[in-house]
Amino acid sequence: MEYDSEPQKSDSEDKNWQEIEFQLKVRIADAIICKDITDDNPSLTNGYTALEQLIMYEFEIYEIEEIANKKEEIISFAMDLELDEDWEAEVEVPTFDKELAHRKIAGAVLRGIITDDRLSPWSKLTALDQIICFECGIVEFESIKEERRAIKGIEMDLRGGSKASEEDDVWGTYGKEIY
Repeated sequence: MEYDSEPQKSDSEDKNWQEIEFQLKVRIADAIICKDITDDNPSLTNGYTALEQLIMYEFEIYEIEEIANKKEEIISFAMDLELDEDWEAEVEVPTFDKELAHRKIAGAVLRGIITDDRLSPWSKLTALDQIICFECGIVEFESIKEERRAIKGIEMDLRGGSKASEEDDVWGTYGKEIY
């Protein structure tokens, strides 16, 4: 008797995932159209743009070819939506759990999926900032900074404490005597 390494999904689970995936595609396509997610800032750390990092983060795909295929599919979908004069963004935004979103983003930062090292020439935001906006639905710079601080704090906790690095110095105390 053979066993599959992955559990089989029922038809209802498969349809549910297809609907979730479709809604993600719609949200990402809408973010592309509105220029909230850009494809112009390849990371110096992992080489992926904010759009590619969002695809990795949301769809949990990490193979270069799969990322490229999903990106092409979503950009094509966005172009079709943009050309459709009857299209009105009726994006179904899932229920938002701030703490869960912060933990999920912090975990992706820790694993190197989401980076914070390159500003987009268009939006002047890093991939991390753009994904915070996408996930948390915020657009004000001060709010982005607050969410970023919370996420960086969780990332430090996940690392097991503080990280002695000048670039990640949240408090501005790296290399300074504080007593």
